Amino acid sequence: MTLIIGCITNDFGIIAGDTQLTTNGLEREGKTRKSVELKVSIYPTDFMMGILGKWGYFYTTAKAKGLANYINDYDLLRRGLSNRETTNKIEYLNTFLKGREVIEASTIYIKRNTEDFELDSVSNTEKVENLKTIETDDYKMVFNEPFHKTDDTYVNEKITKLIQDNDLNNTLSDMLFLLNNVILEVISNGSSFSISKNDTSYTGIDNTVGGYITIQIMTKSGIHSFNYLGSSYNVDKNCLMDRTTNPFSNYLDNNKIIRYIDNLGMLLKNINNPHNDDEVRASIVALIPKQVLYIDSLDIIEKPDLNKIIDYINQNYELDIANIEIPEVAEDSTDISLANILFDTDEAIEVDVNFLLRFL
Repeated sequence: MTLIIGCITNDFGIIAGDTQLTTNGLEREGKTRKSVELKVSIYPTDFMMGILGKWGYFYTTAKAKGLANYINDYDLLRRGLSNRETTNKIEYLNTFLKGREVIEASTIYIKRNTEDFELDSVSNTEKVENLKTIETDDYKMVFNEPFHKTDDTYVNEKITKLIQDNDLNNTLSDMLFLLNNVILEVISNGSSFSISKNDTSYTGIDNTVGGYITIQIMTKSGIHSFNYLGSSYNVDKNCLMDRTTNPFSNYLDNNKIIRYIDNLGMLLKNINNPHNDDEVRASIVALIPKQVLYIDSLDIIEKPDLNKIIDYINQNYELDIANIEIPEVAEDSTDISLANILFDTDEAIEVDVNFLLRFL
């Protein structure tokens, strides 16, 4: 199960999600096999969606003599939605999913209309029990609860807590901060974690939310902009989106600061992304200082090291983020290398700040 969050206000829409794909089949029994799948996309600039569930299956015939073809209905859907002749994308989506019984497929979508944004979900089943909605006068959110069989309020509570703790409002900058950090926190749980619900503790829960975060944005001003926060990031060889690092590594599970700095790098690389409109770039600039302070509050990096990162950001991205106040001198970090990730090291070694700078 993935985690997809859709959010709309009067002025913008956001779809955010993780990239982890489990490939054990519909039953998903035993140790899950994990790969990367981009699950958030736009078609082309007035409709975007994130996918949930199992979209692929194996198909064989008697003439195939035991050989099977892998059919990915998501690929078929993307082609149809990208077709210029598909003018009513919501109708196409509903028609496509109707009667497809061999998959477990759902989408959360946002449609930009002339005056407003529409947020809803579609599934090939009558009811998706793990989908939730939060709606206020200022915004609407639709998201799934990936651990609903154990805790059906897990993501809902994280959304509420982040809003309250950080005094967030319905600006684009704050909503980006919210969605980004809810999903990033769940990813940072690692391959397995524990949940406490109703005075009962559930340990060793397989975390099917992972990889890294992808975010797609629609605004009313940037009607010709794709506003995909991965476009200037996934071609960078110094990040978790490339193939030099393993986003499912045990070493990353034990050093979540790498995920947070890599994610910060994704945001930074979009400040000068020409494919994003001015409103999105300005919102990211406003978001960066808040994200840095949030990373500091998590106590996952020494303050002197975080200040080195801040200095690097200010110098290379022409920002003016204040340094973190240091109450006392901290010890220098322990040196590590890329080999810790490549060889899947799970030792509790403190991450060297110079290694973290490679992601920025």
